[in-house]
Amino acid sequence: MLYLRMFLVLVVGLYTSRVVLSTLGVEDFGVYNAVGGVTGMLGFLNATMSGATSRFIAYELGRGDEKRLNQTFNSAFWVHVGIALFVFLVLETGGLWFLNHRIVIPQGRLSAARFVFHASILASMLGIMNVPFNACIVAHEKMEIYAYIEIYHVIAKLGIVFLLPILPFDKLKTYSLLTVFVSMSIIAINNTYSRHHFSESKLSRCTDPEIVKNMLSFSAYNLFGNFGSVFNSQGIIILINNFFGVVTNAASSLATTVANMVSTFANTMITAFRPPITKSYSSGNVKAVESYTLMALVLAIYLFALVAIPAGIEMEKLIDLWQEIVPENTVLFSRIILLCTLFAIIRYIVTITIHATGMVRTMSLFNGIVLTLNPFFIYIAFKSSAPVYCAYLLYMCSNMTLAVVSIILMTRYVPEVSRKRVFWYIVRGLLIGAFVCVVSYLIVCRIPSSIGRIFLTTAASSIILSTLYYFLCLNRDQRGMVKEYITRKLKR
Repeated sequence: MLYLRMFLVLVVGLYTSRVVLSTLGVEDFGVYNAVGGVTGMLGFLNATMSGATSRFIAYELGRGDEKRLNQTFNSAFWVHVGIALFVFLVLETGGLWFLNHRIVIPQGRLSAARFVFHASILASMLGIMNVPFNACIVAHEKMEIYAYIEIYHVIAKLGIVFLLPILPFDKLKTYSLLTVFVSMSIIAINNTYSRHHFSESKLSRCTDPEIVKNMLSFSAYNLFGNFGSVFNSQGIIILINNFFGVVTNAASSLATTVANMVSTFANTMITAFRPPITKSYSSGNVKAVESYTLMALVLAIYLFALVAIPAGIEMEKLIDLWQEIVPENTVLFSRIILLCTLFAIIRYIVTITIHATGMVRTMSLFNGIVLTLNPFFIYIAFKSSAPVYCAYLLYMCSNMTLAVVSIILMTRYVPEVSRKRVFWYIVRGLLIGAFVCVVSYLIVCRIPSSIGRIFLTTAASSIILSTLYYFLCLNRDQRGMVKEYITRKLKR
């Protein structure tokens, strides 16, 4: 269900962006994105608190103390109410001033832009208050429900696209208002499901100052790491723009979009592994922590390679099919960023286990420092006349460094997890991926470029990769589980 949700998000997202642009027009579409960018500046704050909430709820579920679990949920909820009010105050004062005096709005559309701004603030506040209920569903490992709600969200967005041309009102205002209604329906669904199925989600004033303090402390360190990530990504964009111009920026943007699409396949699986790793640690079952961590690494590298290998090999043809005008360096950037993303995914999985321990200070500080310094190293490289792709090579090196350091920290915090086994699982997956890359490249060299070759390359790499992973990366019990699952599905 998570993969179905991911596929729908991808397809519908590409379709709706095209239709919304056509319906609103270039100017109104630009206004909506400019105004949305103002409210989105605080998005990383919400993302940080979301990770903390998921961790603390899953941790208390593993301990089995229902009273403490209820206190944790309510503490998280009221913290998010506070964040929502903080966002409201900041955006309705400083944000509104920024909109009125710094955002360029076409003549006659300032009133509509303000309407969109207020609607976006309301949608943001609703999204923030929805986090504890969403985290509760994920912590209970109700992934099918989580996927159903996300699928509904995607279908609702598609419904907006169909309604927009029919309704006889200002298109920009209508679009923003319908978006708010969708946000309200999402929080209503999450709230209703959680309160009917999970006893701890009953709202009350039953909070614990200690839990709130720990949650905010946990989030504060994560906030620095997330800030470093945002600073790094935006810094690279600005530096490329200053040294090489907007055409190279366009190539960088397209390459990043491609990498994000591919990484979504692996990141979808990571969502399902977060609760069991956290609950296993909190219940003292460290053997299960190692088992889940190693399996998450194996599956993440496999799922990433499943898409990244044919995409990387056939990148030139795929981008030609996707875009009519392809800026120079797009293919090269895309291939390098794919490698960057692979090491980032490995780091994210290891981070889940570190988060389960609650000892996030060292890792978050190190991540924040390395990612914040990366643009400065890129600046020095560009001043020394280095080619533009050096920016992403340096980024890949920083991701590799962070992944290695994260593994060392994880095995220090949880000594029962074998450092040698973790590195061996990763190296084995990378070697299998490299072998499949070579075989796929040999196929490509012998066949003229076409859509048929893309399907052939994808099929061949998928079969070889799956076979090698099945026999070389799964143990006897895991292979038995795969056989049992396939047999059960075939009998239906």
